[in-house]
Amino acid sequence: MKPPIPYLHGLIMGDVSIRFEEKIKKYRVLISTTHPSMEKVFIHAFQPYSLDGVIRKYPVKGGATSYKWMLYTWLDEKLGSKLAIRRIEYLKEAYSSFPEFLWFLAGLFDSDGSIAITINRRKRLKYKPLVEYKFCIISTNRDLLEFIQNIITSKFNIYVGIRKNRLMRKKAISPGKKQTWELAISSSKGLKTILDNLFPLIQHRERKLKAKLLLDILDGKIERNPDIVYKLREQINNMIKLETKAYISEAEEAYRRMYKYLIYRDKVIREKVTKPRRIS
Repeated sequence: MKPPIPYLHGLIMGDVSIRFEEKIKKYRVLISTTHPSMEKVFIHAFQPYSLDGVIRKYPVKGGATSYKWMLYTWLDEKLGSKLAIRRIEYLKEAYSSFPEFLWFLAGLFDSDGSIAITINRRKRLKYKPLVEYKFCIISTNRDLLEFIQNIITSKFNIYVGIRKNRLMRKKAISPGKKQTWELAISSSKGLKTILDNLFPLIQHRERKLKAKLLLDILDGKIERNPDIVYKLREQINNMIKLETKAYISEAEEAYRRMYKYLIYRDKVIREKVTKPRRIS
């Protein structure tokens, strides 16, 4: 079953890129990642729409980590031109119905979202350990976040905040780097409402595991005990770390041996490459 177009568009408004190749009149959709869960999301979303049904997977060197994987495939001009539109006015018109908006939001969350479950100590509670949580999406496009904020607020009457990303304060922004913004929901009512609607649509395994943990806490299936929650959260985080480390190691090995992969719907073929790829 093909994922809905709004879900694909949400991914592209996040970390997934799309480019028009003038010489061959086709759109190439691509992503570089260190997470196997994101690879599965990319394949799930774009292989059904690929012109030849093949996802091409290359190891690359450079960037924030030493090695990562690049995946891409080709889309026809009609679909690609639609997904390449980033204007907020178009998004408001195209995804004005709530079901389509939810699919769009699920794609953006799978691409640029996170669930934070933290154990904090507050002075007002005499520094007693407290379980706190947050649903957030980070983007350089504040207008996009305001579009999402307005729909969620009007539909559910819950508070949705937007602020400068705390990891990207003004002093930390290097020349040419854009300010990033964070859309966040942290109230129990707001989190329960948004996750109940989004959970069936989320495809990113890591984020789905954290969303399930948070829903179980909010539903009372898991005691809101800091020790219990910390242990369960760390089980997920440690699993993610191990899987990510192995995925990066696979990219390094493939880079050194000069392998690429062709991922078909029913098989994966490994091939030699003539020259390793490097990204800046």
